[in-house]
Amino acid sequence: MPSPAWKVETGGGDWYLGDTYHSAIGQYSWQVTPVQVVRAVAAMANEGTLLTPTIIKGDGPLVERTIDLPKADFDIVHQGMRLGVQIGVATALNVPYVDIAAKSGTAELGVSKANVNSWITGFWPYEDPHYAFAVTMEHGSVTTWLARRGHATAAGLDGCEHPGVFQVRVQGVAYRVQVCYNTRIT
Repeated sequence: MPSPAWKVETGGGDWYLGDTYHSAIGQYSWQVTPVQVVRAVAAMANEGTLLTPTIIKGDGPLVERTIDLPKADFDIVHQGMRLGVQIGVATALNVPYVDIAAKSGTAELGVSKANVNSWITGFWPYEDPHYAFAVTMEHGSVTTWLARRGHATAAGLDGCEHPGVFQVRVQGVAYRVQVCYNTRIT
């Protein structure tokens, strides 16, 4: 995580107020994986339980720790992420069959800013979260169809050309999950 000590240790020099602003919104030397983001979003969605992922059938959730914050704080974040889908830049996820809450982000790359790294992360169903997700597009051109259409489409979730449905069983309950991918990116 970026900090004044980290900046000195890595040869970046003094820490400035602008470094704090950029760090606060995840735009300054943050390095996380999609799995780390999903774990964080899941913990926020379930009001503070940080789970350890597992892929072994039959294993229940493994609780790493809990985050003690007032419910009202989680509620504000939930509401903001839902509004991001309803009226913000993640409207491609505003679908009639499930209420999704999401947050997107794009980092411009290089001096010319011709390429971007785009993310979208979130959870569903909004009222009773069971799933968290993160989708990334790395080093995409800002001129592609995906980048022009917004953050949610940069994650490949708008104008689905190749939908698929599969079934997932969680603790004995079957869920249908729709997925899609796009071949048209320009």
